[in-house]
Amino acid sequence: MDLFFNLVHRVYFYYDNSDGVLSDELIARKAYDVMNYTEFDAMEFKSLDAGKVTTSPGYCREHGVSRRSYSRKALMYQNYESIQAWYEPGKSVTSNLKEARDRGLTVSLSTLRRYCKFNNIPVNPGHCNISEWYNPAVSVRLNLQTARA
Repeated sequence: MDLFFNLVHRVYFYYDNSDGVLSDELIARKAYDVMNYTEFDAMEFKSLDAGKVTTSPGYCREHGVSRRSYSRKALMYQNYESIQAWYEPGKSVTSNLKEARDRGLTVSLSTLRRYCKFNNIPVNPGHCNISEWYNPAVSVRLNLQTARA
Protein backbone atom coordinates (compact mmCIF):
# COMPACT_ATOMS: atom_id res chain seq x y z
CA MET A 1 0.00 0.00 0.00
CA ASP A 2 2.92 2.34 0.70
CA LEU A 3 4.21 1.86 -2.84
CA PHE A 4 0.86 2.84 -4.32
CA PHE A 5 0.58 5.89 -2.05
CA ASN A 6 4.10 7.04 -2.99
CA LEU A 7 3.39 6.59 -6.71
CA VAL A 8 0.14 8.54 -6.54
CA HIS A 9 1.84 11.24 -4.47
CA ARG A 10 4.65 11.62 -7.03
CA VAL A 11 2.24 11.75 -9.95
CA TYR A 12 0.06 14.30 -8.19
CA PHE A 13 2.87 16.62 -7.05
CA TYR A 14 5.71 16.12 -9.55
CA TYR A 15 4.22 15.25 -12.96
CA ASP A 16 2.07 17.25 -15.33
CA ASN A 17 -1.00 15.09 -15.67
CA SER A 18 -3.22 17.69 -17.29
CA ASP A 19 -4.06 15.27 -20.10
CA GLY A 20 -5.20 12.61 -17.60
CA VAL A 21 -3.06 9.80 -19.02
CA LEU A 22 -1.65 8.85 -15.62
CA SER A 23 -4.84 7.64 -13.97
CA ASP A 24 -5.03 5.90 -10.61
CA GLU A 25 -5.96 2.65 -12.38
CA LEU A 26 -2.87 2.82 -14.60
CA ILE A 27 -0.62 3.47 -11.60
CA ALA A 28 -2.23 0.60 -9.67
CA ARG A 29 -1.77 -1.75 -12.64
CA LYS A 30 1.90 -0.80 -13.05
CA ALA A 31 2.54 -1.21 -9.31
CA TYR A 32 0.86 -4.62 -9.40
CA ASP A 33 2.97 -5.66 -12.42
CA VAL A 34 6.17 -4.59 -10.70
CA MET A 35 5.33 -6.43 -7.48
CA ASN A 36 4.46 -9.64 -9.39
CA TYR A 37 7.42 -9.63 -11.77
CA THR A 38 9.25 -12.97 -11.54
CA GLU A 39 11.62 -13.03 -14.53
CA PHE A 40 14.64 -11.58 -12.74
CA ASP A 41 17.08 -13.80 -14.64
CA ALA A 42 16.15 -12.10 -17.91
CA MET A 43 16.85 -8.63 -16.48
CA GLU A 44 20.09 -6.95 -17.44
CA PHE A 45 21.61 -4.36 -15.16
CA LYS A 46 24.11 -1.80 -16.40
CA SER A 47 26.32 0.40 -14.31
CA LEU A 48 26.29 4.12 -15.04
CA ASP A 49 29.82 4.67 -13.71
CA ALA A 50 28.26 6.93 -11.11
CA GLY A 51 30.41 7.46 -8.07
CA LYS A 52 33.74 6.55 -9.64
CA VAL A 53 35.43 8.90 -7.19
CA THR A 54 34.35 8.99 -3.58
CA THR A 55 35.46 11.44 -0.94
CA SER A 56 35.67 11.09 2.79
CA PRO A 57 33.44 13.51 4.67
CA GLY A 58 35.79 13.39 7.68
CA TYR A 59 38.84 14.29 5.60
CA CYS A 60 37.04 17.15 3.90
CA ARG A 61 35.77 18.48 7.24
CA GLU A 62 39.27 18.31 8.80
CA HIS A 63 40.89 20.15 5.90
CA GLY A 64 38.10 22.67 5.36
CA VAL A 65 37.31 21.56 1.81
CA SER A 66 33.86 20.99 0.38
CA ARG A 67 33.24 17.43 -0.77
CA ARG A 68 32.00 18.58 -4.17
CA SER A 69 35.06 20.67 -5.00
CA TYR A 70 37.37 17.95 -3.71
CA SER A 71 35.66 15.26 -5.80
CA ARG A 72 35.75 17.48 -8.89
CA LYS A 73 39.46 18.03 -8.40
CA ALA A 74 39.97 14.27 -8.02
CA LEU A 75 38.00 13.67 -11.24
CA MET A 76 40.13 16.31 -12.97
CA TYR A 77 43.32 14.51 -11.92
CA GLN A 78 41.85 11.20 -13.06
CA ASN A 79 40.86 12.65 -16.45
CA TYR A 80 44.26 14.31 -16.91
CA GLU A 81 45.97 11.01 -16.09
CA SER A 82 44.00 9.25 -18.82
CA ILE A 83 44.81 12.08 -21.27
CA GLN A 84 48.51 11.83 -20.41
CA ALA A 85 48.53 8.22 -21.64
CA TRP A 86 47.90 9.23 -25.27
CA TYR A 87 48.63 12.98 -25.54
CA GLU A 88 51.71 13.90 -27.59
CA PRO A 89 53.21 17.22 -26.42
CA GLY A 90 55.14 17.70 -29.66
CA LYS A 91 51.88 18.13 -31.61
CA SER A 92 49.28 20.85 -31.47
CA VAL A 93 46.09 20.54 -29.46
CA THR A 94 43.91 20.28 -32.57
CA SER A 95 46.00 17.47 -34.05
CA ASN A 96 45.85 15.61 -30.72
CA LEU A 97 42.09 16.14 -30.70
CA LYS A 98 41.79 14.68 -34.20
CA GLU A 99 43.86 11.65 -33.20
CA ALA A 100 41.74 11.16 -30.08
CA ARG A 101 38.55 11.19 -32.15
CA ASP A 102 40.12 8.76 -34.64
CA ARG A 103 40.80 6.41 -31.72
CA GLY A 104 37.20 6.75 -30.58
CA LEU A 105 37.96 8.78 -27.46
CA THR A 106 35.59 11.54 -26.42
CA VAL A 107 37.37 14.65 -25.24
CA SER A 108 36.70 18.31 -25.93
CA LEU A 109 39.08 20.94 -27.21
CA SER A 110 38.63 23.05 -24.09
CA THR A 111 39.54 20.08 -21.88
CA LEU A 112 42.75 19.58 -23.84
CA ARG A 113 43.57 23.29 -23.54
CA ARG A 114 43.00 23.18 -19.78
CA TYR A 115 45.18 20.05 -19.61
CA CYS A 116 47.97 21.88 -21.46
CA LYS A 117 47.65 24.94 -19.22
CA PHE A 118 47.68 22.78 -16.08
CA ASN A 119 50.82 20.89 -17.20
CA ASN A 120 52.58 23.90 -18.78
CA ILE A 121 52.53 22.30 -22.24
CA PRO A 122 52.53 24.71 -25.19
CA VAL A 123 49.22 24.62 -27.05
CA ASN A 124 50.91 24.97 -30.43
CA PRO A 125 54.55 23.85 -30.08
CA GLY A 126 55.47 24.80 -33.68
CA HIS A 127 54.39 28.40 -33.14
CA CYS A 128 57.15 30.92 -32.47
CA ASN A 129 56.52 33.91 -30.29
CA ILE A 130 56.70 37.17 -32.21
CA SER A 131 59.30 38.59 -29.82
CA GLU A 132 61.68 35.82 -30.92
CA TRP A 133 61.82 36.83 -34.59
CA TYR A 134 60.52 40.41 -34.89
CA ASN A 135 63.16 43.11 -35.36
CA PRO A 136 61.81 46.69 -35.32
CA ALA A 137 64.98 48.00 -36.96
CA VAL A 138 64.29 46.24 -40.30
CA SER A 139 61.43 46.53 -42.77
CA VAL A 140 58.18 44.59 -42.65
CA ARG A 141 59.18 42.58 -45.70
CA LEU A 142 62.42 41.37 -44.04
CA ASN A 143 60.51 40.53 -40.84
CA LEU A 144 58.03 38.45 -42.83
CA GLN A 145 60.86 36.63 -44.59
CA THR A 146 62.43 35.90 -41.22
CA ALA A 147 59.09 34.63 -39.88
CA ARG A 148 58.57 32.28 -42.83
CA ALA A 149 62.08 30.86 -42.69
